[in-house]
Amino acid sequence: MLTVGSVASEMGLELVSGADAADRPIRWVHITELTDPTPWLSGGELILTTGMRLRGADAQRAFVRRLADHQLAGLGFGTGFDHATLPDALVEEAGAVGFPVFEVPYELPFIAITELAFTRLVNEHYETLQRGIELHKRLERIVLEERGRTPCSSTSRSTRAAASRRRGRRPTPTRPTRSTGSSTTA
Repeated sequence: MLTVGSVASEMGLELVSGADAADRPIRWVHITELTDPTPWLSGGELILTTGMRLRGADAQRAFVRRLADHQLAGLGFGTGFDHATLPDALVEEAGAVGFPVFEVPYELPFIAITELAFTRLVNEHYETLQRGIELHKRLERIVLEERGRTPCSSTSRSTRAAASRRRGRRPTPTRPTRSTGSSTTA
């Protein structure tokens, strides 16, 4: 499973806050410079930003609170643009709310992180599909070989009887038909 901690680790980056939440799963990666991207997010995203519009401690704290309140996975903050280092207020607020943050140095382009994440996410979904296909094939073999299959008439009869008991009624009697030998309702 792709997590904030695994992305940071694989990219050689360190979490500066939210280590206890490093195992949060990442559903998607989104790059933004909006001060409030949450109207366009669903939760579980890893946000990447350079913080160009996050000037001042109040704006930085509010940004982190919005992301944490919206159940995002974490924040990768790019330094070397408008911020030479991670802003203290941002790191302090992230620590206070337990929100994972890691620094993305200028030399590491965001696309390297998105490529890693998207490759892992696609592979995880592919593995899930492969398991589903394999399960379908096994069930199909069982049905075709008629293993574990009960006659439809006895299954139908016992299902009707159980449903009638739940409703407090007597089960409807069944009788075999001449042509197929199966049961029908009288």
